[in-house]
Amino acid sequence: MLHHISCGDFYAFETEAMLLKIAIQPAIRLCFREDYPKLVTNADEAHFVFPVVISPNETTYSHSPMGGCTSVQLDTLTALRAPFECAVAFSTSKIGPATNILSAKAVFIPNIFSYACVVERQEAGYVRVAVVEAPPMELTITAKFLGNSQVSNAVGASAFHFAMRVVESEVQLSDVDRVSTILSVIVPSYQVRHVTVVGCPGDIVSVFDARSPASSNPAANKFFNVKLNVKAAALWSDLSEKCALTVENTVTGQSVRVPVRIRIVGQAAKQVYKALDSTGFFDFALIFLQHYSWIIPSLMWICALGVISIAGYWFVRRRVWEREGIFNDTTTLKSPSTSMLSNPSVSMQSSPSGLIRPITCVRSLLSWAQWKWDAFLF
Repeated sequence: MLHHISCGDFYAFETEAMLLKIAIQPAIRLCFREDYPKLVTNADEAHFVFPVVISPNETTYSHSPMGGCTSVQLDTLTALRAPFECAVAFSTSKIGPATNILSAKAVFIPNIFSYACVVERQEAGYVRVAVVEAPPMELTITAKFLGNSQVSNAVGASAFHFAMRVVESEVQLSDVDRVSTILSVIVPSYQVRHVTVVGCPGDIVSVFDARSPASSNPAANKFFNVKLNVKAAALWSDLSEKCALTVENTVTGQSVRVPVRIRIVGQAAKQVYKALDSTGFFDFALIFLQHYSWIIPSLMWICALGVISIAGYWFVRRRVWEREGIFNDTTTLKSPSTSMLSNPSVSMQSSPSGLIRPITCVRSLLSWAQWKWDAFLF
């Protein structure tokens, strides 16, 4: 009967062989650590570890039966058979035995320095059940010592919830023949309102709750309408290539990633730019800010500083610069004709011919900017 193992190495110099010394104490009882999982599901690739304490008496609850062992020595114990076996069962089963859905095996786990019962989805001989009608159940996990019935068993209880299953392995969208599609989920009826879908970054797709379509999977009972945002997909092609939906269940903590394959056909991207140019700059600004939301606070500060600067300039101009006699300017006290003759630069600035050159420059700049924008679009 195994409880505590003390590992020590010594070398036989004559044979240069490494020997292992093991000290064994008898076991009296088995029990699970108090922090074992309180919820179990049959989700794919989900593993639930129930560490087993092998105690030499009725009061010791040390969860580390190995002492003084190196990592290499602990790894070798994984190949040895555990001194107990694990089993699972439903307290009140309405869908058959738990072994049709779950498997339990006794293993040694080096990183926690302990034996444990590992519960996971049953892969061999898995029996399909009606998931939609499945209720929440209580699962009993038992660790039974081998070869000695006098060692008390470890017994633990956890809540069991059936895992949801997403029908579609991927979602395909196109700007030509499939702008929207349906995502179907099979989930117990009491978990339906706890299932949500998170879309892609950059608002590439929009996700809404949907009713059961006519061509849906008959076993599915939760549906989402996934709609492609063509403008965002064309503008942010890098995000479109990495787009994936995340289906989450808050009851079980399950999260399923569904890739989204987006196909933009032909000159769709150019058409998007044309549409943005024809409908106005506002739509483009909205999409840009959705993609780069972190820049919004900086833009707000820049706008605030711009408003303050304009207000300050207007105040100085109205209150200071346009007030007569300021800065000891005596030319304003002279007659208009004398002032014009003594300050020819003023007459040049106020004459219509003096404004021709600035206006021509502004028109040239605007024409050049329009030409560059047209070249960018086409």
